[in-house]
Amino acid sequence: MGFIKAFGITLIAQIAILLSGVLNNIIIVRSLGPEGQGVYALIITTSVMLIVFGGSGLSAANTYWARKNKEDASAIFINSLFFAATISVIAFLLYAFFGKLILLKFFTPDLSLILIISLPLLLIQEFNQGILWGLERYDYHNFLNIFKAVMFVVANIVLLIAFKLDLKMAVLGWVVVIALTSIISVFILWREIGIQHFFLSCPFF
Repeated sequence: MGFIKAFGITLIAQIAILLSGVLNNIIIVRSLGPEGQGVYALIITTSVMLIVFGGSGLSAANTYWARKNKEDASAIFINSLFFAATISVIAFLLYAFFGKLILLKFFTPDLSLILIISLPLLLIQEFNQGILWGLERYDYHNFLNIFKAVMFVVANIVLLIAFKLDLKMAVLGWVVVIALTSIISVFILWREIGIQHFFLSCPFF
């Protein structure tokens, strides 16, 4: 992909993400109020911290290695999935033993559990974005970012119309969007790399 085309796609993506973010913030502020908005923002911030500490820089490493060794992208892909699963299991065990006490100081039990459950989805999404960036598939990379931003707005509007958009519903909508984005990123990479290469790189086959 040429520089001008990549720049244009990225610019359009950033504008769409910005507009979607503004609209989503308006919905959240009007629906949740100051306290609910604060807790919602804290959940998003905590999820970002979990990605930073749980990801161990793998997203940036995926970008580097996928760009340097594009023929090994399938191995990078499957290793990222295993790493995300391993980190998530460790995080859940830590949460079960003593992390719950920490999170319960800020969130209700159901919200803290939702946050932990969302960790593998967040990691997979982040790792796959790194691989797509390394493969120079800026179109897919930006598509996922636009999809996620727009779907946050759509999910909140649907929840606002169908139900009362309280804090729990807003967080559940956030998790559903993260899950859809993660699944689509896996499908895109699976299709981009090829099913045969995917299976050859998996230690179970």
